[in-house]
Amino acid sequence: MEVALLQGAPPGGEVFSRVGEIPFDTERKRMSVICDTPRGHMLYCKGALESVLPLCSAILLQGQPQPLNEAAVPACWQCRSRWPNRACG
Repeated sequence: MEVALLQGAPPGGEVFSRVGEIPFDTERKRMSVICDTPRGHMLYCKGALESVLPLCSAILLQGQPQPLNEAAVPACWQCRSRWPNRACG
């Protein structure tokens, strides 16, 4: 998961100030941070695919955001099963 976060980081490695945090817990199966970005406050999260995927409306494929529709969801699960320690897309 950390690889995916790094690949999705802004060019130049710009660091945004953190303004809030929701720590990992076993019920949510994810952790989240809220950062102050040039586009306003953004929430970034990482965690179990079954917890994070239903919250998503888009995915990043080859550096381009694409809508996350029902047809793309099985591909996300396949990617996870093929490369558990690598970023997909």
